[in-house]
Amino acid sequence: MRLKVSRDFFVQFASKTWLSPFSVVKELVEDSYDEDATKVIVTLNPSYVVVEDDVGMDQAALEKFLVVGSIHKQRNPISPKFGRVRTGRYGTGRLSFLALFKSMKVRTKRGDFSTSFMMDEDCIAELATGQAQVKLIDEPPLARNGSEIWLLEPKSAIDVKKIIRELRKLPILREPFFEVFVRIGEFTPWNFEGVMKLEPPQIPGERIPISIEGITGEIIIANRPLSEEERGIAVLHGGHMVTRSLFGFSPSQMNYITGWVRCDWINVRFADKEAVIEDEAYERFRQIVRKFIVSEVLPKATEAKETLSRNEVLAFRTIDKIISMIHIAKSVNGDEENKPSEVQDATLLHKPIDAKIHQTSSEGDKVDDLIKREDNANAKEDQNFMLKPKPDTQFSTHPPSEQLPQATVPNTVTTSKTTSSTPWFYQMEDSKQTIESRMTLTPQAPTLKQSPDAVTSPPSVSSKITSRKATTPKIVRMSRLGLEVIPYGDENDEREYFCDGKKLFINRKHPAYMRELAKGRDFVVRYILRIVASVIASMEHPDSIEALETANRLIADALKHV
Repeated sequence: MRLKVSRDFFVQFASKTWLSPFSVVKELVEDSYDEDATKVIVTLNPSYVVVEDDVGMDQAALEKFLVVGSIHKQRNPISPKFGRVRTGRYGTGRLSFLALFKSMKVRTKRGDFSTSFMMDEDCIAELATGQAQVKLIDEPPLARNGSEIWLLEPKSAIDVKKIIRELRKLPILREPFFEVFVRIGEFTPWNFEGVMKLEPPQIPGERIPISIEGITGEIIIANRPLSEEERGIAVLHGGHMVTRSLFGFSPSQMNYITGWVRCDWINVRFADKEAVIEDEAYERFRQIVRKFIVSEVLPKATEAKETLSRNEVLAFRTIDKIISMIHIAKSVNGDEENKPSEVQDATLLHKPIDAKIHQTSSEGDKVDDLIKREDNANAKEDQNFMLKPKPDTQFSTHPPSEQLPQATVPNTVTTSKTTSSTPWFYQMEDSKQTIESRMTLTPQAPTLKQSPDAVTSPPSVSSKITSRKATTPKIVRMSRLGLEVIPYGDENDEREYFCDGKKLFINRKHPAYMRELAKGRDFVVRYILRIVASVIASMEHPDSIEALETANRLIADALKHV
């Protein structure tokens, strides 16, 4: 009795192990890195992909390349010229082309040796017999030392943007003497005109090195919130990134934490190396890294390093109300419940909108009338938020000579019906007398944990006010629109904002934002309106030109009430 290998085994194995065109291209780029190449050009065309390098293969290197399952990289994990930690382990990467392509052509030259050959499904199927004959191609040799590997006859569409985005994540792009370039379009042999150099994402922040029990790497506390793709720590096995992990911490804890760790004594999945085998070795590795994060990283990390000013909070709340009321006036029959905006780490906590407001309103009601009626219902809570330091120390977004007139919220005890010509969302500031009318300051007797010497004069009004967190909120929840606004400040980030699910990250250090903020509250409201309208429109119409039209309509309708 004999145990046999099916003729279809290797074809099925190669077709179902690597799951995307990126995985196939990545394998070839990493192979070039392992053999001490200094430059790689990837040509992306709808009909083919070509990967070129400047190292090539001689007779001995080609024989190793043609042995499927060779473990020579495990025996020699360091490259001979540059001393690189090799990414390969199992010698199966040359089969990866079958995942998305029907055939692969290889042209290579080093010194006096050169050859060209083709591999396809029939060739791979013959491996069931123990060996297979590649198809030699009679063509002129390359004019230089190097290799050209052609991936031909794609089985599905080639997503150029995704391949480029994923290639930029390769850890080897950060290594010295190694560069990867991309050309989109027709292939031109070893030509750097019109190519784009791939640069790894640059995340500024505090860098914390790690070197414990064979685990090395660098963990970064970023200066800005991270997207889902950036968040977490990359796990490297050799020079290959296996996965990105939060190591059991919540996304909010890792919102500013990224980086990488390398560990060669953990076990990874055979062939594609895209997953860690969760055995005892991995659990030990995980606990070591977790302990390091708890002791060295989390104490230095903060959830948000930027805080919103009072004017910015009011601007976001204004836009939340206006856009939600526009939707109500256009499409709601009057029975939907809308939740108010909330500010985390502040005292701006509104009660839900009174249902009577919606029950008595019709589609013909003015949006600003609805807003004013709701705002009156929540005036008391608005006053609580606006507790602030004395006028001579309060935060200002523009020079004193340009400051807008400051309206005050009437004392709710004696002048609750006072009106003002100032727009409703500016009628939010308390005078000192209003604040004092709500406070009763009395000396405190010492508690059991206090000494009599600790009791001094009663705290002043200003000291109580400045201790409130309302003037420095970190996160604004636009609950009606379902968004959570998180500020960050990164002068090197060209983006004004970006979204990660329902989280809207605003770059307060962007020149446009700083310019509008300095002009005053009217400009802040209009600037934020543009951002929020664009985000809402993109959520309603992803990847559609209708998003721009929807955003413009929202802005036009909202500006009537600002």
